[in-house]
Amino acid sequence: MKNVAILIPNYNSYEAIQLCVESVRKYTKHPYHMIVYDSGSDNKCDVEYLRKARREGWIELIESYEFKKHGEALNFLLNERCKNEFDFAAVLDDDIYIKGEGWLEDMLEEAEKEKVLAVCDYREDLHYYHTDIYELWFSIFNLTAYRDGMQIDWRLSYADLREEPYKTMLGGKAPPEGAIPLRRGPNFTINDVGAKLLVKVLGENPKGYEVVPLPEEVRGKYRHWGTMSNALWSIMQRGAMKYWLGKAVKINKALEEIRT
Repeated sequence: MKNVAILIPNYNSYEAIQLCVESVRKYTKHPYHMIVYDSGSDNKCDVEYLRKARREGWIELIESYEFKKHGEALNFLLNERCKNEFDFAAVLDDDIYIKGEGWLEDMLEEAEKEKVLAVCDYREDLHYYHTDIYELWFSIFNLTAYRDGMQIDWRLSYADLREEPYKTMLGGKAPPEGAIPLRRGPNFTINDVGAKLLVKVLGENPKGYEVVPLPEEVRGKYRHWGTMSNALWSIMQRGAMKYWLGKAVKINKALEEIRT
């Protein structure tokens, strides 16, 4: 039986992290070890819930201010915490909601294939240089392949790719029609992990490892709510209150259903 870690970086995600943890518990049959890395959440909702989940034996909880960014937490979890103990590591954002059984088994079946480095969500409809192929909010890594020369420093910034970013990342292909570079300050952090993974696979991969899309049957078994860690900040922005409150209501409803 393959030894699987489920890795969840978290920061102030409120009820979303509760739904993530409890939906994993409800709909996951394959043996797993769930690890939540909390980057210093400063609200009682997250802190008290995660500590209770640790006491109940649901999760391993790492509370640390050392790595504040999502990618930094992944860097630690994949490169250090999972260094020798696990065969596979599933990465879930803190606002992922598992909706059906068999999701992990389906992903493992793909990840166990020869030369597969990772199985990731696949999007063809995005219009940014950095995300038109792979997303890492819901993925699984074959750690044997990952350790075999493909280990990635997730902390690297997007600044390294600013010269012809689409050429570097897409193997010389032109970006999709209408594509635009998305910038968030001097150091790109949104989906930076996906950019670095793709560059590594395309440019520094002599053994031919592949990143492959999710099996189609998995798509209906999860939902990604989207940036719930920023929900309270976004509520303060003009025009966003109705959207975020509506999302929070839906998350709480799903959480009630999970608990019944």
